[in-house]
Amino acid sequence: MNLKQVRPDGLLKDVSDNFATITRAFAGEVAAVMAPPTEPATTVEVPVRSGLVIVPAAGASGPIAMTLLDPSDGEDGQVLTLYAVAAEAHTLKLYSLNAEGEVAASEGFNGGDYDTATWDGGDGDGAGAVAIGDMLQLVAYDGAWYVLGNTNVTLSASGGTG
Repeated sequence: MNLKQVRPDGLLKDVSDNFATITRAFAGEVAAVMAPPTEPATTVEVPVRSGLVIVPAAGASGPIAMTLLDPSDGEDGQVLTLYAVAAEAHTLKLYSLNAEGEVAASEGFNGGDYDTATWDGGDGDGAGAVAIGDMLQLVAYDGAWYVLGNTNVTLSASGGTG
């Protein structure tokens, strides 16, 4: 197998390889590869709003803590899939922006109270058996991310489980 070098932004180092990656993204394949946050940041924004995002193995600071802005009404129907290719307890926290552009509470998954997703083996307490292939698939609708499907990902409210 021929391995390619990947930059921190998820793109391949060779221009011709980047062209193939972009072509696959338009065909509904890999749209981005997550990168662990770099200091002093502790979280990293999901780099795309639709398509397949590969969530790799944990970085030096542990599993990847991701954030995702609530969708705008103009993004209705966009599908975003976060797929783990390593058995890691990653997290995803939704957020919104108020009229002044400041961070505010999210609309929540499915327009409800839960705003955090944890790759935790599906047991809700972080002690489950995470596995390669754990995933969360979302669709944007009416300003919220709705869950189309998931494998071993638990939704919870900030500070609690559910």
